[in-house]
Parts: sequence; structure tokens; C-alpha cells
Amino acid sequence: MTRLLAIVTATAQGPESVEALTGHEDAGRVEVRLVLPAVEETPFRHALGDVDHPAREAGERLEASLEELRRSGISASGVVGDPDPVLAAKDALSEEPADEVVIFERGPDQARWFEDGLFERAQEEIAPPLRMVLLNPGDRGAPHIVV
Repeated sequence: MTRLLAIVTATAQGPESVEALTGHEDAGRVEVRLVLPAVEETPFRHALGDVDHPAREAGERLEASLEELRRSGISASGVVGDPDPVLAAKDALSEEPADEVVIFERGPDQARWFEDGLFERAQEEIAPPLRMVLLNPGDRGAPHIVV
């Protein structure tokens, strides 16, 4: 069984997201733990310290992502994490190790303020094998995997 920790700054939905997590492995042989950082839309709102609104939004995205993964036959669990995606990953890894960490983030033209340099920071601070999945909006706004 391969244990993946997925840090998802948007929503892990659609067949491309599922395929990005499982790779070429059978979905039944992959166990995914999602962490959705509870991040505000802007750095200013983040500085104000409102945690309820971003946590509620992250919880809704988490439920949608878990539902999609489970429909695809993937054993999945998840939590809403720290607003800093790298710290959220480190917290999750301290609770339970993973064979690989996968970070879903938006492409440069769609990136939110906290995603700037996210993968580079993660490479410096997270030990397990690390992979980035780059998302751009596709048809009708659904995420489309670029890398």
C-alpha cells in the first residue's frame, strides 16, 4: 500500500486529479490523506487573523475532494490544515508518515498569494519524496493538470 499525503490548495476533483495521485498504480493500492490549508483570499485578510471563514471554505473543498477520491475507489481521509501549506504538510507528517508528498497548486497566472514559491519552500523543508501537480482552469473552470 502506497501512502500519499496530498496538500491541496484548491480542490482535488476530476479524473485528472485522481490519476495524478494514483499514477500508474491501482487505485485500491493507494491510501491518500488530504490536507487543505485554511487560507484567506488575500494577505491583508490573512493578517487580520480571521480563521473561521477560511476553515469553513477549506472544509467544503475537503469534503468535495474526499467524495471524488472515494468514488474512484481510493481510500482517502483528510483534514483542514494550517494556513501555511508547508507547515500543514509538516504537521500531517509528524502525525503519520507518508511515502510521498504531492502538492496541488495553481499555475503561475492563477496562483494565489501564498502559492508563490510554495514548491521550492516545500523542497527545502519536507523530507519524503515530493511531487508537484500544477493546475490551470480547463473547460468550464474545472481544474486541468498541466504538470
